[in-house]
Amino acid sequence: KTPSFTVFPDNQSFFCFGCEAGGDAFTFIMRMENLDYKGSIEFLAKRGGVDLPTDGREERRGVSRKRVFEMNLIAARFWRECLFDPNIGKVGMEYLTEKRGLPLSIIRRFGIGYAPNDFGALTAVLRKNGFSDEEMKEAFLCGISQKSGRAFDMFRDRVMFPVFDNTGNVIAFSGRDVGGQDNRKYVNSSDTPAFQKRRNLFALNFAKNHCADQLILCEGNIDVVSLHAAGFENAVASLGTALTDEQARVLAKYTKQVILAYDSDEAGVNAANKAMRLLGAVGVEVRVLKMQGAKDPDEFIKKFGRDKFARLLEVSEADTEYRLLQAQNGLDISQDEGRVAYLERAVN
Repeated sequence: KTPSFTVFPDNQSFFCFGCEAGGDAFTFIMRMENLDYKGSIEFLAKRGGVDLPTDGREERRGVSRKRVFEMNLIAARFWRECLFDPNIGKVGMEYLTEKRGLPLSIIRRFGIGYAPNDFGALTAVLRKNGFSDEEMKEAFLCGISQKSGRAFDMFRDRVMFPVFDNTGNVIAFSGRDVGGQDNRKYVNSSDTPAFQKRRNLFALNFAKNHCADQLILCEGNIDVVSLHAAGFENAVASLGTALTDEQARVLAKYTKQVILAYDSDEAGVNAANKAMRLLGAVGVEVRVLKMQGAKDPDEFIKKFGRDKFARLLEVSEADTEYRLLQAQNGLDISQDEGRVAYLERAVN
């Protein structure tokens, strides 16, 4: 209600008398854009049109962040072209538009693409652009065969979801199997010089502008994209892994309340319990969606529509209420034994 954020031009610092956050321009960018110190320097240099000097040490240690960004951008553009090529991306486009019901506008907005079922499609493109096999491997875009020593595409026959940081760089990918030839539903980028899975979230670059009061945390990328397509632009996902304490701290920077929209299966329940603990530890209010008649947000919206999902958000359960309801599972609380067992679970 009263201004509390103050900038001090004399010593080029800021201080918020409301939350007691303070520091210099780099600290401000680190907090606002979820970047480390080096990332904040690069962000401000790019904004100011300044070329940062290099001494070659980063290149001697391995592939640089800049090279990874360049490779990822080329890969994202290549896979997007493949998706929109009817001779190559038909299976990917059918999955997105017919099976998932996504409009082309949202597919383009998220930069979704298709990695063809070809062991050398992307590696050939990257080689033409001057990248070595070792650089591609470090960026998790190719693997090296132990038998032949040849490079092969890490992502094949998958719908590709690029992951962006808050400055617009493509930092990683999440690939969803559509051909049925791989028993892994998703393959996600491992950590690279440009990406740390444990501290990044899918679609935060979009959601950060819509999540001041509330943020929806999903399990899968497709749930997030479907929610954005339905107008719920405050949805993110944790990139195929259970929520980490670092991701919880990131979320706490952007919102006051997180609604968990995890799958209703056992794995989803376990992930929700962990997320509640981590988010509670950083002071974020947690609520849980109870989706009856659907296993995830994507299915719920397709069955019942966006308006019912909006009402579902309004009646989401507080974390304590959710835990107490979970404690009843498998118990007959009409009997004394069941009630005693329930009470034991509830107090633990």
